[in-house]
Amino acid sequence: ALYPQGLQYDPRMAPDGTGGVFVVWENDAAGSQYAQRFPGDGVTATLLSLVSTDAQPDRVTLLWQGDGAANVSAAVERRTASSDWQAIGTPAADGSDRLRYEDRDVVPGTRYAYRLRTTQGGVTQASAETWVDVPAVARFALAGLCPNPASASNLRVSFSLAEEGPARLELLDVTGRQVASRPVEGAGARVERLDAGARVPAGLYWLRLTQAGRTLVRRAVVTD
Repeated sequence: ALYPQGLQYDPRMAPDGTGGVFVVWENDAAGSQYAQRFPGDGVTATLLSLVSTDAQPDRVTLLWQGDGAANVSAAVERRTASSDWQAIGTPAADGSDRLRYEDRDVVPGTRYAYRLRTTQGGVTQASAETWVDVPAVARFALAGLCPNPASASNLRVSFSLAEEGPARLELLDVTGRQVASRPVEGAGARVERLDAGARVPAGLYWLRLTQAGRTLVRRAVVTD
């Protein structure tokens, strides 16, 4: 099935009482929840979520995660605002639960949409599309949470580094106390998770990105 533009995340499962399961997940662009039942005598498709993107002037790197991802037949598809979907390659296994793909056929300054088409047990489905802006040149920028407000257990931050070298991304509460922090590096634009799976209490926060003596701050809202 195809779902609205955006990222699918926070999947949850519950038994249906007949040997199957109900799967519920969220879509950040639609701001909605979706549910699907997988019967016990059928194939339960692996749910793959896009966990990070890294866009640089000469390439885009995408990483999907899901249980048993390495055993799923998958293809990466791409389009622009004026073109149709095209299959551009096959992602490589990065461990047992991750798939990675690096697109080096990109034009600096162009915006691309990506999605993952998977086939498992004869069932084919496509993930939600994710738009990525390929920078014309690397720059120092902090777009903030995506989406904002964000789910308390899934904080993804969009930012860009202008140069190689260490940098740090932090989440601060309104008193200035550090709630979450992680080192980042590598020139280019990307989307990374900040919370590393830990649940951050709902509230108003500040995001801070620092590198080589430069600092950017953006307001962030976290919901339950």
